[in-house]
Amino acid sequence: MCGFFVEFRKQETDFDINRFKKSASLIKHRGPDDECFLHTKNISIKFFRLSIRDLSKNGSQPMWDYNKKYLIVFNGEIYNTNRLRKLVNFKNLKGTSDTEILINLYSKFGPKILEIIEGMYSFIIYDKIKNKCIVARDRFGIKPLYFFNDNKKIIFSSEIKPILKYKKNIHFSDKAFKDFFLKGYLDHGEDTFFKDICSLKPGHYLTVENNNIKIRKYWDIRDKKESKYKKNNKLKDIKELINNSIKSHLISDREVGLFLSGGTDSSSISQIMKKKLNSKLRTFTYDFQNNEKFSELKKAKKISKEFGMINYSETVKPKDIIKNMKYLCKKLESPFTSIRLFGVDKLYELAARKKIKVIIEGHGGDEMFGGYKYNQFPYQIDKSKKLFEKVKNSKLKEFDRQLFVLSNQGLATTDGTPYFNKSIFSEDFLNNFHLNTYKHNNKKNFNFLKKSQLLDIDFIKIPRILKYTDRLSMNYGVETRVPFLDHNLFHYSFHLENHYKYRNQKSRYLFKKAFEDEKIRNFFTKNKKTIVDPQTYWLKNQLKEYVYDNLKSSTLRNCEYFNQKNIIKYYDQFLNNKVDTSFLIFEILTTIKFIEVFKNT
Repeated sequence: MCGFFVEFRKQETDFDINRFKKSASLIKHRGPDDECFLHTKNISIKFFRLSIRDLSKNGSQPMWDYNKKYLIVFNGEIYNTNRLRKLVNFKNLKGTSDTEILINLYSKFGPKILEIIEGMYSFIIYDKIKNKCIVARDRFGIKPLYFFNDNKKIIFSSEIKPILKYKKNIHFSDKAFKDFFLKGYLDHGEDTFFKDICSLKPGHYLTVENNNIKIRKYWDIRDKKESKYKKNNKLKDIKELINNSIKSHLISDREVGLFLSGGTDSSSISQIMKKKLNSKLRTFTYDFQNNEKFSELKKAKKISKEFGMINYSETVKPKDIIKNMKYLCKKLESPFTSIRLFGVDKLYELAARKKIKVIIEGHGGDEMFGGYKYNQFPYQIDKSKKLFEKVKNSKLKEFDRQLFVLSNQGLATTDGTPYFNKSIFSEDFLNNFHLNTYKHNNKKNFNFLKKSQLLDIDFIKIPRILKYTDRLSMNYGVETRVPFLDHNLFHYSFHLENHYKYRNQKSRYLFKKAFEDEKIRNFFTKNKKTIVDPQTYWLKNQLKEYVYDNLKSSTLRNCEYFNQKNIIKYYDQFLNNKVDTSFLIFEILTTIKFIEVFKNT
């Protein structure tokens, strides 16, 4: 795990070493264990290492293959290295790092390695003979990779901040903000909140050669493929896939901990981790002050005690929101959507204090099986197409009709869209607002439930949570792993028929059945329980003065996106219980702080 900052020069240009190093230093937190600088005529690299596997100098980067032809910087983990070692001349390997295996695999197979490696990664490989760069990102985009391109050079980075410092005259992206306010999108696809700074899309790789840049897709969950699993015993397959993934995600030369929410996903993982680890499993849970009614901390502590695990916890207070709002915007390099991130941030800080360098999280389970409450609507449509036609042809207002069209794909029920309000935006900003439906590839002939899942996979839930976890964890030098985003497991589950996802009014039917022999099943709820936080209550009470101060600020007044007068009116309506739109108010609040942090960049 690491952070890197790379300049690849397409043609001869001036290079300021001091400026380059100062820019790169902004991501030093991603690799507190070691650092290295490499500079040649065509490429300059600053690398920061977080040592997780092969803690010796044999794991240091940048790293050459044993023929000294290819150079790599690598951020992530490859989980199937034991099998991959057989494909290289292991006698020439100096250590046990996955980086060394990866670069020597590339020297033998080239970009085809992307078809066989399993894990989370972003990497840059430099071919010194051809003066060529190959840049790749994992299938789900677990690890970030940003780039800026001009006529003379292309800059790659694990985070955006070094690019902002290194390249002048960078401005906010209107398109990114429109997607954020309308749909809750967060750095989805190739877009970021900054003009001209792009994100390499998940499941893609990029080549730079002879001043030409080509981007290719190497994986898409939509594509059905022959699997080694026969699908004649789906329960057996799911059990095996889950166990194999969690087992591989535990490979580490550092202690591995678990974020335990008390929900189905993390609780299930805890059972397998407990069996695989030799030491007592340490778990971490956050809560909110005076949140007894909806708290999951009691459940998490009960699970930890029941199964012999150690639980640590942190509590988020209203003052934490006021104190750390700007700080979180800076870490995330974007506005954000939920008060829960203050709890997640506290847990990563706590894990670092407890000397835990690797954290397992349960993200992806709901997206994999369509387990959210709003997924039930498209599921019902699949059962009765007449329902869809009836609502579609009803006497709805045009805007409501559009929302319905979105809702059949799972979007309108996901965060931002139901709360969209035209009045709070400036006229100029609103003129270019288009309420477009997300268009799926009809050739795949997906049902509505799969369409709903794809929105969360491609645009909403997964891209958002992966960005949050990477930035917050790496800020404290902690690596996050997400075993439910193993592409073999996820692909298999996604393509299952609906009745394996919903049955007898139970969500995630097959997943839960896989754990029916475990005592943990007693802690499962029938359906996905929505996590409730005090966001609405705090915005109306403890944070009321703080919100008013920001809504009346010069930052909002001078922001071209908003109508300040109407936003204050909107907030007053919220306080008087006329609208319940804490999601949108929180978006505006974090946008104000984001602009204050980055406006002078």
